[in-house]
Amino acid sequence: MIDTIKRSERFAILAHKKPDIDAASSAMAIFYFLLAIGKKRENIDIIFPKHIAKISELGGSILKRKSSLNNYDLTFIVDCNGFSRVSGLEYVENFDPEKCILFDHHEVSDEQIPSKFAIIDGTSASCTCVLYKYFMNFLKDTPYRDAFITCIVRGLLSDTRFLENVNDEGKDVINICRQYVDVEYISLNLKNVDQRTQELISIANQRFSFIGTIGCSYILQEDLQPCERGLDEIDHKIIIEGLPSCETLIFLMQNINGSFKGSIRTKIASLETDAFCIYMKSKNIFLTGGGHQHYSAGFTTNCGDVNHILSIVSNELANFKTL
Repeated sequence: MIDTIKRSERFAILAHKKPDIDAASSAMAIFYFLLAIGKKRENIDIIFPKHIAKISELGGSILKRKSSLNNYDLTFIVDCNGFSRVSGLEYVENFDPEKCILFDHHEVSDEQIPSKFAIIDGTSASCTCVLYKYFMNFLKDTPYRDAFITCIVRGLLSDTRFLENVNDEGKDVINICRQYVDVEYISLNLKNVDQRTQELISIANQRFSFIGTIGCSYILQEDLQPCERGLDEIDHKIIIEGLPSCETLIFLMQNINGSFKGSIRTKIASLETDAFCIYMKSKNIFLTGGGHQHYSAGFTTNCGDVNHILSIVSNELANFKTL
């Protein structure tokens, strides 16, 4: 794989639709790795056609909404292995799987993206953790080391609720990263959200309640501004991080078509949320679901209004825990 990268000169880096902090951090980590091995900055495109303000704040001018090059020798796809979820692929002219490298930490998708190399580690706490294992040794003695490590830390903090759901591997990575960067400072910067996001966090907190032992909250279309209603401008993970800590959480955001995008988070090691979402999809309650790690999974559904959905999902989840 490294030889393939070294032989290439023009690169596209893509992620999933509505990229989150782990996706953006993974893309930027590859960007710094490429610079470290001597590739030219102007020959690297991180293509994120749609991304929220927080992602722009982290990536700055590194992130592009469309391609700047006519063709690419190699395409990286990060934090995603399902073909329909990739964003920006339309900008890669004549996409060739033999010129694609895939990095992900989710379970293998039924529609896995064809690629020359697919590095998928479902045990890693974040996609940046996967990249750390493969690329860190190439950056140790370069001026891009700390920028690369900062990206690794951001992705790991974001995908583990600031180490609340981190596994042993993630803990080891964080401890090594502490030798080079200020993890607490990076954490504070990630938690520093804009005023509009604070407003949405406040709305979600006002609606927070328990159904049994399961915490529940939601955001409706009527809560959103016109530019937010496609959910392209909102990172639900940041809102979830602002909710009260609980053993298991269900959070819903209403899409513009009336359906709901949901997220399930748990601290219960024996509760496999991805398996639960796949189970609910098999019952036709969820339109899509699963594909994440056992403590965190997403879904979409149109099985009723918000209270009906929360009631169904929480009851099914409570029963699923006892199976």
